[in-house]
Amino acid sequence: MIRRLADRLIAFDLLDPAAELLQHQVDHRLREPVARARVATDLAVVYLMDNRFEDALNTLRNSRVARLPSELVSERYLLEARALAELGRHDQALELVVRDRSPGAARLRADIAWDQRDWAAAGQRLEAILGGRFQDDTSLDLSEEADVMRAAIAYSLARDTVAANRLGDRYSALMAETDQSAAFALLTDEDARQGNVRFSDLAGRIASIDTLEAFMEPFRARFNNGGGPS
Repeated sequence: MIRRLADRLIAFDLLDPAAELLQHQVDHRLREPVARARVATDLAVVYLMDNRFEDALNTLRNSRVARLPSELVSERYLLEARALAELGRHDQALELVVRDRSPGAARLRADIAWDQRDWAAAGQRLEAILGGRFQDDTSLDLSEEADVMRAAIAYSLARDTVAANRLGDRYSALMAETDQSAAFALLTDEDARQGNVRFSDLAGRIASIDTLEAFMEPFRARFNNGGGPS
């Protein structure tokens, strides 16, 4: 019942009362260590969604316990790494996920490169997340579209025309179906960029994108689906 109530609060972006509800469970209701760690993990997710990064970090560290399921351990490391990254402690964040090959860890590495303005690495990591998506002619979802655009701007800011042109060749047909078609063409066509003031405006706007929302999307979805970590 408590979990269903928390789900409903989060679905309506009522993150503060959701956090209070889960915090009460962690502090006063749960005595079994694994159950407490699971709910603390949910609480950390809520804190991250609410930009309360120190609270997320403290919650995870204060609920550490031995012999947790490996999947839950990996998730907690990933969330702790994200909190550290948001606090600007990028090296520590990367150390926590150095052996993690999950999609979430791959996105975190791309986001850290983005935040550090390491445009070449950001472009490469974002394109790697997309993998062979360009070979599938089904429409891009919003997350994929955002990744393509971010890769394009990263390559452009890195002045890697070879990579930008390659991205353009691979994704121009799929991006033509989106509202970002003209912007994508501008980012991946060197001739179109020359002396174009709009390119500078576009580069600045996209480079300032907050990457946290896309990272948290799978975690938010699990609340909406009523399921926690296994």
